[in-house]
Parts: sequence; C-alpha cells; structure tokens
Amino acid sequence: MDNQMQDLIVLRAGRARKRKLLGLVLAIICLGLYIALAIILFKYFNPPRQISNLVTTKVTNDIEYMTSTNLPDVITTMDIVNSSEQSILSTIGVSLIEIYTNYSLHEPIEYETDGHSLGNTLYFNGALMCNYTGYVSSVSFRLFTNWEDTALLYLFVISGSPFNYHISYRYAIKPQKNTTQLQTIKIPSRTLPISVTDFFAIGMQDSSNMSQIYTIHPPIGMMGTNINETTRKFISKLGAGFAPAFTYTAVHYKEISAITPIVVR
Repeated sequence: MDNQMQDLIVLRAGRARKRKLLGLVLAIICLGLYIALAIILFKYFNPPRQISNLVTTKVTNDIEYMTSTNLPDVITTMDIVNSSEQSILSTIGVSLIEIYTNYSLHEPIEYETDGHSLGNTLYFNGALMCNYTGYVSSVSFRLFTNWEDTALLYLFVISGSPFNYHISYRYAIKPQKNTTQLQTIKIPSRTLPISVTDFFAIGMQDSSNMSQIYTIHPPIGMMGTNINETTRKFISKLGAGFAPAFTYTAVHYKEISAITPIVVR
C-alpha cells in the first residue's frame, strides 16, 4: 500500500514538471512572435532613408571636386552634418613634396694618381645605387684632364643586373673647360628619369684619347666599353680603380592629400 502511494506521488510530480516546462516553452515562443511583429510594424511605419551618394564630377590638375546628391533631412557622412537646405562641396587637395637624396662619396675622398680614358667608355660606382624612383637633378664630377673635346660628355642611367646591364636613358652635357676641379651641372627638372636599383654612370659615346676622369680609392667600380650612340646592352667589368670621381642628386615626390569640407547654402 505504501509503495503504491509513493508511485502515485512521483507520477503526479513528473506531470507537474512537464506542464511547467511546456508553459515556459510556449511563453518563449509567444515572446519571439511579439518581438518579430513589433519589428515588422516598426519597419512598415518607419522606412529607411536614402543616404547621399558621393559622385566625382571633375578632376582638374591636383584638385578633385566632389559633390553630393539625394540628401535626406539630416545625414552624417564623413563626419559632416548638413541640413536639407545645404549641399556638400568637398575638395581634395593634393600636394607634392620634393625629397632630394644625395648619392655622394665618403669623406675624405682619396683620388687615384692616374686618370681613366672616357672615350667609348662609361663608369659607375656600384655603391651608389638609386633608392627611389624619380629624376636626376644634378651631377658632380672631377675630370683628370682639361676638357678639350668637341664631342659631348654623357650621363647614363643603367638598369638591369650584373652581366645583364643596359642603358635606359642617356643625357649629353658640356663640361667646363680649363679646369680639373670638381664641377657640378644641374639637370632640368623631370628630364632624366631614374628608378629604384638603377645606377648612374658617366662616359662618352665617341672615341677620345684626350678626355680622362679621376677615379677614387677604395670603392669597387664598374666599367662598360665599346659604348656608342646605338649601344643599349654592354659587357661590364668589375674592379678596383673603376669607381669614377662622380656623385649625383636625385629627387622623388611624395603625395600628401587633405579633404576640406565646404558648406554651400
């Protein structure tokens, strides 16, 4: 008899727990349906507003003008708040900063006691590889003999890799006469391009027994022979005593932009 009573109590307790669990599930379902219905009604009575579209309308030199269309009553775009009676006019100003790099020789400069012929030959210093893409702005060199040639001295931009060098650009100059001191020649702006890993060389495209250049010690230099007006690729020679008394300055440009908002009423 006692066992039957205990079984009956356990059965009733189990049914009570099931009813509570079922009630909890129904309450959660009803709450979810209520939230979903509230979201649907909110979206129906509060449709999303269109954000303004920024359209590039004109590019002039280094200034880019931007205007906005389809403005709502109040928007926040790029941290700019405007009323419906205002339109956005933003200017993007681009400034170019010139950065000059001097590819020079280590002081003190130790010159060799003999000169090297420039005729149909070019020389460059393997330690003065260009680090930026830009333009050569000036060159300094020291001739071993007074310049008496009627032919021109040439500057060469050398690209490629060892055993596969080639001339990318060449530029003719007229050295000062009656001097064997260091002389500097300016190159017109953006005339002679030079790129990263390029070398800068000096030499002649004509034969000459008179014109010679100082070389320096101890840097290892590079020399190319049989250079003429049609030469593109050349065989290079590496060795001490080939580094010319020759330095250059190159300029590269860095862009800096700034957005300036203007409110037009």
